[in-house]
Amino acid sequence: MIECFDGECRPWTKTGCSCCPIRPFKIYQGNGCSIKERLYCKKNDIGVMISPGGCTAPQNFNYYAIDNGAYSAWVNNFDWDAEGFKSYLRKLLKKKSPDFVVVPDKVAKGLESLSFSIVWSSILKDLYPDLNQYLAVQDGMTIADVSPYVQNFGGIFVGGSLNWKIKTAEQWANLAHKHQLFCHVGRVGTWNRIVWAMRIGADSIDSSSWPQNNSWHHIENAKKQKILEVV
Repeated sequence: MIECFDGECRPWTKTGCSCCPIRPFKIYQGNGCSIKERLYCKKNDIGVMISPGGCTAPQNFNYYAIDNGAYSAWVNNFDWDAEGFKSYLRKLLKKKSPDFVVVPDKVAKGLESLSFSIVWSSILKDLYPDLNQYLAVQDGMTIADVSPYVQNFGGIFVGGSLNWKIKTAEQWANLAHKHQLFCHVGRVGTWNRIVWAMRIGADSIDSSSWPQNNSWHHIENAKKQKILEVV
């Protein structure tokens, strides 16, 4: 019997629950690959979100996804390495198939990022036709901008600034579900935001803060929480 935070779900399907907006939910931690972290993730059914330069052993986790590394490059003020990304992707795909790959994007570039991702989506389809691609959305994009292209992807990855993410994430989840796609919200580390992501209908989240700060209690506290309206 599967239950939501607010009671039993009937039915519980890919397209949602008939009695609440909460859907099947996956949690990915960011690049933590120590033995201790692997054991914790195995025990608690937590996957790993791998970025270039990070974990190289996805087979040690129950499931994983691949980020493109654009955010890390942006935060650290260095140029994103397209060839490095393709090389890293090639190595990982030989080891285990990911749940999805975040198509390369441009942080804080709005519609420029959307155009960039559409080009990269074609590149990846030529290289790996069966790869499940998620489109990254961020500040400056609207539902109207993304809607014409969304069915070319397997899901939506909500990035962007924290304020924009909190304001718009539910809209992106609704858009994804309207097209029978999944919605992932990036960098959701604290317990209250984990519950918020579940409440708005996100299908999955990630955060690198849990392995970096040994703050797994945020996940544990979120699982205990029943109702939360603030983020």
